[in-house]
Amino acid sequence: GGKGMKTMSKEYVNVSQYRILKNEEEVDAVVGSSIVLCLWDEKRKLGGIIHFLLPENTHNRESKPCKFGKTGIPYLIDKMKDLGADKRYIEAKIVGGASMFNPKWEGTVGHRNYLITKKVLEKMNIPMVFESIGGNAGKHLRFSGKDGELKIIRVKGRKHEKN
Repeated sequence: GGKGMKTMSKEYVNVSQYRILKNEEEVDAVVGSSIVLCLWDEKRKLGGIIHFLLPENTHNRESKPCKFGKTGIPYLIDKMKDLGADKRYIEAKIVGGASMFNPKWEGTVGHRNYLITKKVLEKMNIPMVFESIGGNAGKHLRFSGKDGELKIIRVKGRKHEKN
């Protein structure tokens, strides 16, 4: 049936969520200081996306691994590997890390989110092939499980809702 409607997919990956894309589906996300990391295994045509809020869990309370870059990124990679992805063929694209209310980027949560992303990816030997990072605007993006394409659909001015 309605395969032509697929491109209108308005499925959002919200904060602390992840998704594996294996059936050519597309997902959207809106980021501010949070980060969306998109992983693509070109050989397996398998995508993974995570939307994390903070660099790491500084409280000892148990929390969702996907809320934090430090735990969420390895978690996503493990989930992809479970489905046959090979780390040697995975590339990373990232969006977000904005400084929504502070003219200075250094030291903001957005900047720290970016630093932890770089650190974890480097440790796992995953190349970062695209980044749209920083600034003071929220961004709306779309990630395709068909070819791993990441599109920035809209850049919004300062957002009023919490991100």
